[in-house]
Amino acid sequence: MKYYLRRHAIGPQVMVEIDQARYERLVESRQTLVDALSFEQRYELLLGNFTAFEMFCAELSVRSKFEFDFRYETWAIVLADANRHALNFLATARQYADQLVRGFKHLELSEPFSDTAEKLLRKAYDDALEYQFVCELRNYLQHRSVAIHGMKGRGKDAPWAEGTKLYCQKKLILEDRGKFKQRVLEKLDDEIDMLFMFRGYMAQISRVQLELRKQIKDHCEEARADIQEAMNEFANAQGDDATSPRF
Repeated sequence: MKYYLRRHAIGPQVMVEIDQARYERLVESRQTLVDALSFEQRYELLLGNFTAFEMFCAELSVRSKFEFDFRYETWAIVLADANRHALNFLATARQYADQLVRGFKHLELSEPFSDTAEKLLRKAYDDALEYQFVCELRNYLQHRSVAIHGMKGRGKDAPWAEGTKLYCQKKLILEDRGKFKQRVLEKLDDEIDMLFMFRGYMAQISRVQLELRKQIKDHCEEARADIQEAMNEFANAQGDDATSPRF
């Protein structure tokens, strides 16, 4: 069996022969970078939806300082938009947790990546009520009602970007008799501040992300160096027609 570096394209090119050991190393390096991209994209998607919710709350708070529209139609539209943002965040929160443990299975680590990820997620759940609430809420909403039930002003002393509170009513969850852990509900206020809960959840997820980055940092750097070396070697072999290959 022979192995070569070549462009993934039709056209004239000088192929560079490599041995089996290097081929297998490049295959592993490529998989490491593919998993690293997915790992970061999932976090960026979750962070983006959280940022969108933050921006929505800030805009709502600012507009409430200047617009005095108390019509039912206006409130209904605002709550519908708030729930859309909340559901987007909760959906990507579920996606992040479910898919996080699937990456980097090919790496030989002192502890498998999936085991470390599961351990960190369990710790996040145990450490923070906000994390517990978001986890229970996203499971609850798969079968039940909306996440945000109302909004109200926080008072004149609240920061300008947090003047309006979007909340979930605990009594409505209890009345609905859906799947929501009672021990978590007992710790919550009657009006659950959604922005506060989402911020607490993201703080825990960010800690998980940072810890996992540390575990795979050296492997990603080595993989990037392997791929770059192969690309440079291939490009040098092309002479005046040097172009970067795609593996």
